[in-house]
Amino acid sequence: MSARLAPSSASPPDRATLDVLARTIQVEAAFGPARGFDAVGAVIVNRAKRAHAPSLEDVCRTLACWMPRADGAVPALAAAKSGRRYEHARRVARQILRGRHVDPTAGAVEWAD
Repeated sequence: MSARLAPSSASPPDRATLDVLARTIQVEAAFGPARGFDAVGAVIVNRAKRAHAPSLEDVCRTLACWMPRADGAVPALAAAKSGRRYEHARRVARQILRGRHVDPTAGAVEWAD
């Protein structure tokens, strides 16, 4: 059963938060189906709730896509900020930040490829 995520009581999200969340969803969902974007977004929110994290951005930055690879590149920063997959990730991120995203994971805090 899906549960609607609670709306944020904080001030409206800024562009930086939206960008970090969208890039994280895009890279972590990789080339999976569109519903995978919803699941990755929900897991990020669920981790933030469980850990009482100060922000979704803090949770995002703990994920592997924000860690430099051996060549120094950061996958989340190297991801394209255009195209269908990025736009879908932005839509999911916007829904999350507005408190309108439905959690398809039933509260999961982990995912697997």
